[in-house]
Amino acid sequence: MRDHSAAMGQKQAWDVTVPDTYAKSHVISTAVTPGAAAHKAAQSKTDKYTKLASTHIFCPDKLVQEVVKTLQKNKLEVMVQPRIPTEAGIRKPDIVAWQPSGPALVTDGTVVADHSDLGTVHVVNIKYYDTPEIRRRVSELGQCADGEIEFLAVACYWRGAICKQSAKDLKSYGFTQSDLRWLSVTVICESFGISVK
Repeated sequence: MRDHSAAMGQKQAWDVTVPDTYAKSHVISTAVTPGAAAHKAAQSKTDKYTKLASTHIFCPDKLVQEVVKTLQKNKLEVMVQPRIPTEAGIRKPDIVAWQPSGPALVTDGTVVADHSDLGTVHVVNIKYYDTPEIRRRVSELGQCADGEIEFLAVACYWRGAICKQSAKDLKSYGFTQSDLRWLSVTVICESFGISVK
């Protein structure tokens, strides 16, 4: 596994497996089947990282950047990760956006492993940020009434699929089908460590 965050000055990790075909655990299988040690090592690594993906959420920074760009292109004022004190502690939704004398939006991006239910992730994210304190702060920022604040989540699988409700909500803020496809590409590229300019 390679963590591609080194380009951003963060630590970098590598996981390299070189199986020894002469090791006691591999001798019998490699004598019968060429490549058996490599196959077993690959399967072991797949099993290991499948379990890791079930306990880790991938960082959606690039996803959030692309959502911000599109919101700004659609003439919304945007604040990224405002720190909002709540009764439960500090909450930092990824994006708070508003139109002058119009509705406001609070959204959070999440990229999850395949076994997660995107609809559930979408709802959980919304509930997490829909608090009286966040409503009050967003109302002040956007100079709008409490009823004009909408909470949504941008929930995606790490392979790029976007939650249907997330896509529908984003379209109501001017996102096109092309914008949504670009979000999917961004998620895929970040998940696999591919640089996209």
